[in-house]
Amino acid sequence: LNPAYFGDTWEWDGSNWKQRIQTDNPPARAGHALAYDAVRQHVVLFGGGAFAALNDTWEWDGRIWIQHTPATSPPGRTVHALVYDAARRRIVLFGGGRFNDTWEYATTILVTSGSSRIGSSQSLVLTAARDAGRPFLVGSSLGIGPIPVDTRRIDLSPDDLLRVSSGGLWPSVFSGYHGVLDGKGQATASIHIPNNPVLIGTRIHTAFVTLDPASPSGVRSISNTETFTIT
Repeated sequence: LNPAYFGDTWEWDGSNWKQRIQTDNPPARAGHALAYDAVRQHVVLFGGGAFAALNDTWEWDGRIWIQHTPATSPPGRTVHALVYDAARRRIVLFGGGRFNDTWEYATTILVTSGSSRIGSSQSLVLTAARDAGRPFLVGSSLGIGPIPVDTRRIDLSPDDLLRVSSGGLWPSVFSGYHGVLDGKGQATASIHIPNNPVLIGTRIHTAFVTLDPASPSGVRSISNTETFTIT
């Protein structure tokens, strides 16, 4: 028996299947896994295989398949589990074949450093290797919960540190909160903390997005939210 392996893409709209004809599809395979990143509105595919187990990563953005090459990937495998962790905004992989290991796929990373005292600035180091050269925006929110991120609108009220709305798709904002990632997909930004004693003890939440006007949402990737306390 010679089983047939397919590399075609179809979409179900609730009533009918429609084939999406692409010039650059993932290679034909079986035993792969898919998970939907609800924040970035991308379907992530990993692994599977036809005659050998693959360890490639692909994303479907609603228009095309894009292959990504993370610095580190799980070994090739089939019949593994893949799920989206909405709370931490990352894909989690477990097992497959002879494996019982756990991997995470995070598209962007935000690292905070430096002082968090009132009247000072909080330094941010942004890393999104696959988004080198793309513009980014940084958002900040004061309060007890994470930033309510939506891929078409980021509403950071009630604080006045930064507001970004979908009007005029991702307009320029305050200096230091927007820019372009360098050739390595890295950048730095800074959040100024007002010199107001009332803020002492308040938690501040930060996140950043990289932009893609061609994407249905206007967003290519969104980082995890980082939190620190003002002292």
